[in-house]
Amino acid sequence: MIIISASIAIINCILFPIPIMEGYIFDLRLAAITIAGLYGGVSTTAIITGVTICFRFFIGGIGASATVIEVTILFICLAFLTEWFRRSARKKEF
Repeated sequence: MIIISASIAIINCILFPIPIMEGYIFDLRLAAITIAGLYGGVSTTAIITGVTICFRFFIGGIGASATVIEVTILFICLAFLTEWFRRSARKKEF
C-alpha cells in the first residue's frame, strides 16, 4: 500500500511542480521518497526509486540525468537511516 500511494504522490509531484522563476521549478518528490522510504524500508525505497527514475525519463528534459544522481544518493542515505529510524520510533517509555 505504501508503494502504490507513494508512487502516485511522486508522479503527481513530478507532473505538478511549483515554478519559482523562469527555468527553475521545485517539486516535492524527494520528500515523498524520504517519507515512504523511512516507513516502508529498503525494498520499498528501491521500488519507489525505480518508479521515480523511470517516470522522470518518460517525461524527459534536461534534468532527467540529474534525477538519477540525486535519487541514487537519497536511496543510499535512506538505506542507512531506515533501520535507525525504525529503532528510534519504537522506543517508548512507560
